[in-house]
Amino acid sequence: MAIGAVDYITKPISSLEVRARIRTHLRLKAAEDALREQNHLLEIKVAQRTKKIQEKQNEINGVQHEAILRLCLASELRDKETGMHIRRIQEYSALLGRKCSLPEDHVELLYLASAMHDLGKIGIPDSILLKPGKLDAEEWIIMKSHTVIGAQSLANSRFRLIQLAESIARSHHERWDGNGYPDGLKGVEIPMEARIVSIVDSFDAMLSQRPYKKAMPFDEVLEIIRSERALAFDPAIVDIFLANIAEFQSVATALSD
Repeated sequence: MAIGAVDYITKPISSLEVRARIRTHLRLKAAEDALREQNHLLEIKVAQRTKKIQEKQNEINGVQHEAILRLCLASELRDKETGMHIRRIQEYSALLGRKCSLPEDHVELLYLASAMHDLGKIGIPDSILLKPGKLDAEEWIIMKSHTVIGAQSLANSRFRLIQLAESIARSHHERWDGNGYPDGLKGVEIPMEARIVSIVDSFDAMLSQRPYKKAMPFDEVLEIIRSERALAFDPAIVDIFLANIAEFQSVATALSD
């Protein structure tokens, strides 16, 4: 048996027994071959089915991602901004998330969720959202409510992506020193993802022209971010951002309006 035999015949040898044993083993071999072929065909079918399921899931994910982007565009375009603003925020957020050593699957969620940071602007009247001059105190209160409106529109979801988007929408205007809005959160009370979006959103806003302001020079933008370290922004994340500023500048150039 150790050398590969599967059966044996004792003496005296009977030709009838030999023939019967041979027929039995031929049938066993045929059955084994058929089973092996069936398993091979089953593996092929499983692989094909898995591929179709993956393609379908990719299609669903693609539709979801595009739906999110178009929903955000609906709110952003009222503010005379372009879809490139959303793209930049997504790229900046993912880049900074990686530099902060977030897991890659979380970076992907951050990329998608960051697009919804200003979703609540869709609930702000045009007279305030598009006002070319400085907002008065009452208008500013209404403008700040876009954080709550955005969070409320995303609330009570069972999906991680929407839960993260809700957190970012509500908290990306909180300040490290506790003087932000809407909840006056301070330091690490502010969700990390909102702290990341806060920096890149401010960076992009200062570099961009709006109906109520001109674009600021790059060096001046960096100086403001440095000056707001540990005031508006998480100091550790600011240090990471500034240490990799060339990469963020490349994104800004590649995705300019």
